[in-house]
Amino acid sequence: MAAYGPEGLPDPYVWSASDVLRNKWGITNGNDFSALELSATRFRIDQLRERPVKGKFDLKHLQAIHRHIFQDVYEWAGELREGALSRGGIFLPNPITSCHQQGGLSMHWPWSTI
Repeated sequence: MAAYGPEGLPDPYVWSASDVLRNKWGITNGNDFSALELSATRFRIDQLRERPVKGKFDLKHLQAIHRHIFQDVYEWAGELREGALSRGGIFLPNPITSCHQQGGLSMHWPWSTI
């Protein structure tokens, strides 16, 4: 099952024969991938609890956090993506790129008060 982006074009972030995001392990089975992704990202998040990435929560800082959390999973960790990303049949908007292209970074996340 090939995944397609919102424009109807093949999603470059997904393996062509599945709906699994392209990953460093080459895993295309969703269940296998989810388990490994969870384990890898939990490990990196635990590291951040001990030694947070310092910054101002601007675009570069958020990219550094993303890079740290997903460095073992995705080649593109910490990079701005082109277009929307879909996961599990749900399209995820790209607010960072959208805000960045509009000249600023203004986001309100549910966990921003934590």
